[in-house]
Amino acid sequence: MGVADPLWRDRIDAIQPAPFPVETRGQRELDAFYGLPGRQGGYRPPLVQVPVPWVMRLAWDTSATRSFLWIHERAADSAARALGRIAASYTEAEIRDLGLDLFGGDYAPRLMRGANRYSLHSWGIAIDFDPVRNGLRSTAATARLAQPDAALFWRA
Repeated sequence: MGVADPLWRDRIDAIQPAPFPVETRGQRELDAFYGLPGRQGGYRPPLVQVPVPWVMRLAWDTSATRSFLWIHERAADSAARALGRIAASYTEAEIRDLGLDLFGGDYAPRLMRGANRYSLHSWGIAIDFDPVRNGLRSTAATARLAQPDAALFWRA
């Protein structure tokens, strides 16, 4: 695990978190790039285990841990680089404070809640960190990862 930049708190006002990423590609574009989404009883996208440089606890059972994420092979290298940058940017205590050690989901073939299209989890291109404090209905004002000290997370 890397060591956090000791001056990051002094510069945090200058580093504004980026807006939450929004997937703007349509279902056909995702299918064209990643292939079909996973479906029960059938196809599964080409997934890779991407190691996480810190211990992740399952959000719904914090006594259980996980050391990797299932990520689509086309996104695996990017995810690994981002996780490495996050580990180099924060201490273990800061990772826990941000809730980055709380795993809420990666690959899961399903429809989006309340929609008739597949969730990004169906391709293995979405990760849920700390789902309680960054829930589906969270806003930029309420989500833990929308706070200024998460700016380096979003940059990674």
